[in-house]
Amino acid sequence: MKQTLDTTSDTAAAASECFDTVRLALATPADIEQIEAWAADDAWQPGHGGTAMLLSTDPQGLFVGYIGERPVSAVSVADHGHNLAFFGTLLVDPELRGRGIGALTWQAAIGRAGDRTLAADVPTHLTEKARRLGFTDGFKILRHVGPLPPARGTDPHVIQLNAEKHSGQLARLDAACFPAQRPGFATAFATRTGHHTLVYADANGNVRGYGTMNPAPGTARIGPLYAERSYQAAALFDALCTLAGNAGALTVSMDVPEQSMPGLAIAETRGLSIRSQAHRMYRTGTTELNPVAFDQLCAITGVGLG
Repeated sequence: MKQTLDTTSDTAAAASECFDTVRLALATPADIEQIEAWAADDAWQPGHGGTAMLLSTDPQGLFVGYIGERPVSAVSVADHGHNLAFFGTLLVDPELRGRGIGALTWQAAIGRAGDRTLAADVPTHLTEKARRLGFTDGFKILRHVGPLPPARGTDPHVIQLNAEKHSGQLARLDAACFPAQRPGFATAFATRTGHHTLVYADANGNVRGYGTMNPAPGTARIGPLYAERSYQAAALFDALCTLAGNAGALTVSMDVPEQSMPGLAIAETRGLSIRSQAHRMYRTGTTELNPVAFDQLCAITGVGLG
């Protein structure tokens, strides 16, 4: 099979060309613009700044795929603690899709998890292939999208994040809703430039839930959204939507696990509908994962981000 790209103007010939290898190289900050340009064309793109977030979470976990000297794909295998690697951000240059490059990139990347358990957010059409590679089903992720709902009354318990004061409590909630310990990740994502994070604090100042609104092209994305009680999650969602509206957003989306009854209830009562879906799948390694509290997990951080 050919391994060099057809650069002629014959579109039909280029579309029929196939490849048998992709070379992976560590991504650098200089690659982010190209990766996010590909991501903007993908329905599951991680949102503005998401690629940079992956790179900062694990500088050794984001890769660019090459055929010859041309970058053709990107993928992440990010370290989320000693017991879990997370496979995500599988992107292919839109001009080269449908030619097997995504599958080659996947195959080149999954070995980098070593003997740790590997998690992946897999599009529906690739789940059978993932099972053949040793992955088992975890849960379905339903992307809900809709117009910003009408403003509701404010809850005085919903306040702005104080990173210095609340960092440990964010990590506690993240540990309940994600199967591995990643204490630095929660605060880093919540406080990233452009992100807006609110917490639900009880009368004693204890954080009982939090949510982040992540700007993305054409919409506002809410996630993570964690809370100990459904009414706390709903109050956070409403307040984040108000912030999104004030920033000029017209639509909102969130990625809800199918087992999350409070997350599904928020989506239904706020007029959001399912736009697409993916599957959180796991390839078991020698390490065990922590259980996920779906009664607290209303929306994941994002597909490909955990």
